[in-house]
Amino acid sequence: MEWPGRQSFINAPRYEYEDDSGISIGKFRSAAYQESGMFSFFQVYRAGHFVPTDQPEAALLMINDFIHGIFGPDSPRATPEKSSELQAVREL
Repeated sequence: MEWPGRQSFINAPRYEYEDDSGISIGKFRSAAYQESGMFSFFQVYRAGHFVPTDQPEAALLMINDFIHGIFGPDSPRATPEKSSELQAVREL
């Protein structure tokens, strides 16, 4: 997608997102662009386009965290992805 904050988003760190038991349910990255706010992308593991159907608990957790303002890099559920994982993704 072309937009002025594209490069910032591409360079943004990726985070694992964990449920209450510490199991990773997906990963995300977010980037801010000037006054426009944040752009975030969240990938839920083992889910297709119908995340609420494929992974209902993960979908509810993500939406509740977003509504309550605790979704994003500062969330206690977010852990930075390890550099070895990033390298494996880049090599794909």
